[in-house]
This record gives sequence, C-alpha cells and structure tokens, in this order.
Amino acid sequence: MLIRHFSRHLSSLIEMGRKPIDALHRKLRPQDYTLPDLPGPEWTYHCPPLSASLMADLEQWCGFKLEDTLPPALFLLWVEPFFHQIERLLPHASPLCWTALQMTPMAPIPAQTALSLHGRLMRYEDDLHGHALVSAHLELKPLDQPNSALAVDLEGQQAIPMPPQDEEDRDTMIMPALPPLMPENARQIADLSYTKKDELALAHLLGQTSSFAATLFHGDSSPFGIFLKTSAELCRLYGPNLDRLSRLDVDFLRPVILPSRLVLSLKGDHYWLGAGPGAPALQSGQLTMKEEADAKLPL
Repeated sequence: MLIRHFSRHLSSLIEMGRKPIDALHRKLRPQDYTLPDLPGPEWTYHCPPLSASLMADLEQWCGFKLEDTLPPALFLLWVEPFFHQIERLLPHASPLCWTALQMTPMAPIPAQTALSLHGRLMRYEDDLHGHALVSAHLELKPLDQPNSALAVDLEGQQAIPMPPQDEEDRDTMIMPALPPLMPENARQIADLSYTKKDELALAHLLGQTSSFAATLFHGDSSPFGIFLKTSAELCRLYGPNLDRLSRLDVDFLRPVILPSRLVLSLKGDHYWLGAGPGAPALQSGQLTMKEEADAKLPL
C-alpha cells in the first residue's frame, strides 16, 4: 500500500518535501514573496490515466460503479500540487482555508484518458480586518482536446498578522456571519457517518497531505473530504455522471469535527449538510440544472 501511495502521488509528495525549504526561505528572504500581477501565471499539470487499482478504490469510496466517465467532483484527484503552488505565491505563511467553490461541468470527464489541469490565482485582496480574500480558477481538459471538460472557481481566506489594535478599532471589525440553519421541511436523503479512518483513506486516494495533517493533529475534516461524501450521495440520486448538472455552488460553512454523524437534506435545488433539521449547516450547496423539459429535480 505504501509503494502504491508513492507511485500515485509522487508530485504531491515532492511538493510536501519542498514545504520546509520554502518556509525557511520565506523566513530568511521575505522580500522574495511578493504577489505577481493578478490574474497570475497559468500552471499546467499533466494527469495520467487512472490505474485499475485507483479506479477500484474510488468505486469503493463512492459506493457505485464508475463507467467510462468520472463524476465532476473527482477533479480533486489532481488538484493538490496546484494548491501548493498558490500557497507559494502568497505573501504570508499562514494556512489558506478554502470556503467555497463553483463547479461547472462542460463535457464528460473521460476516466481512461490523460488529462491536463490548468489553474491560476485570480485574486488576493486584504479585507483590512485580518484576512485576505483569495480566489483561483481551474480547468480540466482531455489532453488531446482543446475544450475544457470542467471549470472550477475556488474562494478562500488567509489570516493576515495584524498589529495590536485599540478598542475603538476592534469595535469596527467585521464579525463572521453565523451559518444558516438546516430547514425543518427539507427532505432527508442520506445519513452520513464520517470518521478519521474515512478522512485518512481519502488522503490516501487524493494525496492531500494538508487533509492528512489536519485529521491527525486537529481532529477535523478537510472541506473537500466532506464535499466528496455529499457529491457521492448526489451522484447516486441523479445518476453517476450528473449529466443534467449545469453548475454546482458549494459553501463550506464550518469544519466537521471527527467522528461525525451527519444528515444530507434536499429542498428544491438546494442541499444542506449538518446534524439535522434546525441545526447549523456545515456545508450548503445549490444545483443548477440544464433547461431541458425533463430536467426536474427528483425530489
């Protein structure tokens, strides 16, 4: 299993090995870490076809058979090196926390074809209240085709070290918004159990070293781990390829403390994930379907 992990995620492991070197360089030469003109340079990564063993592991994780195409949320298989590149560009060393994504499928993602992932940093903006607002754009393309199969826009925040402030300044600081409550009249479509074992298995599948560290040392899940769980349930509901999905907007509202038992609820084109009706939502999303006559939500 260890050899298989190294062979699957060599690029992510190389990036992880560079992190201590980057941290030392950032401390010795902070002047080297200035933002480029934004939108930033485009990075391109070659994504080889999925191996039979990885396909089998993904099917076990998702709970259904993967045919010739992949569910859109599995773009996370290739995104970890891109996250490292973004962190290397940012002027501060504090962790980057992803808070939302918008996923737009444009064509089926072939499972047995080499792909290319293209991404760039789009925005880095100091909100003057201790955080920077970060956005990035990704596109996933079959290597032999010019058109993208999937576009993903990510939003995140990075904490910025702030000098001590007097009381008057503190009173003007923005307070974080409370997450919405799960509606009482939404239909519960799945009960989800999520443990540290699930999160570490996902880290093995995706090569997400940041997810692995958070699980071991903080006991909370990466937002993308929970997103894949909810995405797998939505795939079972709508069909493995979500052919009718035009866009999926997701907000990561609160961390999920492991282990957790969660409820996935659906009302109209919105879904919520949390402890149950009336509880604060940990994740919420909206599905936009294509405008065919039969493109009705199933519930």
